[in-house]
Amino acid sequence: MEKVTLITGAASGLGRAFATIYKSRGHHLLLVDKDEAGLNKAKEELGEGVDVLPADLTKRDDLEKIFSTCQEAGYFVNVLVNCAGFGDRCDFIDMAIAKQLDMTEVNCNAPLYLTRVFLPDMLKADEGHIINISSIAGFYPGPYMCTYHATKGFLLLLGE
Repeated sequence: MEKVTLITGAASGLGRAFATIYKSRGHHLLLVDKDEAGLNKAKEELGEGVDVLPADLTKRDDLEKIFSTCQEAGYFVNVLVNCAGFGDRCDFIDMAIAKQLDMTEVNCNAPLYLTRVFLPDMLKADEGHIINISSIAGFYPGPYMCTYHATKGFLLLLGE
């Protein structure tokens, strides 16, 4: 099996920064994001040894596609960086419920799923790292961003 570093939210922001760091250390990368154009740009800029997989982390089928793609390719995900995430800012009563549910899917359920499906191989090989990108928001409640703070608190506690 080929070792691979899987990074979600890798088309931009912190995910893209992690991709640059791990690529500079010689890692083979599998970059995941719903922004296909951003993924392709990252692949072009980072060069050889970078695979991309467009996926919407609000969809269970796409999460399963990530796992099955790794299995079919013979990848051993020995580094998992759960970096995808987003927030919203408004009074709770005015928040769009669909956006809040999508936020919990991306910020909580996607890292939970990916951690759970890739962890057994890491334990079996006695090798691997999982990085969950949270926020200071995970430590405190926050006005006008309560769902975001709650999701980051979940991610913090899941990692601990």
